[in-house]
Parts: sequence; C-alpha cells; structure tokens
Amino acid sequence: MQLRSAMPTDAQRRGRLLIGTVGLLVAIGYTSESFLIPAGGLAQPGPGLFPRGVGIAFAVISIIVMLEAVLSENGAGPIEFPRGEQLRLVLVFAGCTLAFALLLPILGQYLAATLYLIVMIRVLSELPWWRVALYGAVLGVGVSAFFIEMLLIRLPEGLW
Repeated sequence: MQLRSAMPTDAQRRGRLLIGTVGLLVAIGYTSESFLIPAGGLAQPGPGLFPRGVGIAFAVISIIVMLEAVLSENGAGPIEFPRGEQLRLVLVFAGCTLAFALLLPILGQYLAATLYLIVMIRVLSELPWWRVALYGAVLGVGVSAFFIEMLLIRLPEGLW
C-alpha cells in the first residue's frame, strides 16, 4: 500500500476528506452535547445513552472516511452528479426526509415514520401497494415502539 500526501489531488478524494472532516466536527459537537444528558446505567438506561453511542459511532465512521480518502488506492476520479432517474431518486429522498422532519412534531414518531417508510418503500421498490403499506406500517410502528416503549427514549408524540 502506497501512502498518499495529506491532501488528495483528485475531486473524489478531496470530497471524501471534506465530508469526513465536516462529519467529525458535527460528531464532536453532537457527542459533547450528549454528555450533558444523564446516561443512566445498564439496568436502567437514561436518555443520554443512545445519543452517546450514535455520536461516537458517527465520529469513528468520519475518521474511517478521512483515512480512506488519504490512504486508499481506490475511489479516485472525477465527480459525476446524478442525472435522470438517479437525480429523481435523490430529490425524492431529500424531499421525503424534509417532509418527515417537518411532520414529526405534528404527527408524532409513529405516524410520521410510517408515512415516510411507505413512501420510501414505494419509490424504491416495485412491490404492490398492499405490501408497501404493510411493510411501512410494520417497520414504522415497530422501530418507533422499540425506541419509545422499550428504550424509553422520548420522541415527538404528535397525534399518536
């Protein structure tokens, strides 16, 4: 394995290094704030336990992305932005994620997650509507119930 200079010269490597750096800075801020929330213990986890784990994982992943950009032989080349169907999928994903974030405080975690998953599964698959609705409802309610009921993490309640 050949070591590269600290600053990659091609666009993909520079982009990965930039994203890794921004991700690491966000992860450091997020993780430092999560340490202000009580973590509890293993027998009774507190509300700060999960955010700490997410922040630490985010920081580790960001460091891996940065190291890959600097040290890896793969992944060099120009950046090509999505076009056609790929661009449509990116815009649908971004729009649905924004709608989820805006509807979350109004509808609550259960309904917002279920609607988000139904739309995303429908866009990304060719399943019939009844299966899309079933999978979206099971996943949306199941994941939400896991965090809200089992882990006792307070999420927006909204309508339900």
